[in-house]
Amino acid sequence: MAHFALDSELHCQSSDMQRDRNFEALRPFQPKSRLLAFAIHYLVPRISESHAWLVDETVDHFSIDAVTKPKLRIFTDSVSVSNDLPAWKQDLPLPEP
Repeated sequence: MAHFALDSELHCQSSDMQRDRNFEALRPFQPKSRLLAFAIHYLVPRISESHAWLVDETVDHFSIDAVTKPKLRIFTDSVSVSNDLPAWKQDLPLPEP
């Protein structure tokens, strides 16, 4: 599996356009090697005076079948918003210091 991390900007049309282009390029994914899947991680930095390192993430998976999808979570304390909007369209309050 290959992972790609891309920076995205909050409330920015270019983030939507970037994601659309990635879908167009990877939707017909057919590997010619042992590579079974791609994951594109869109990272949206949220910086304030009280939080120097906070990142919201949206992940799109592309694979040769619907089953090939990782189940491992690195940040097990993270909370999924579960509203189907990408991170750059989220209006979430920053956590209290």
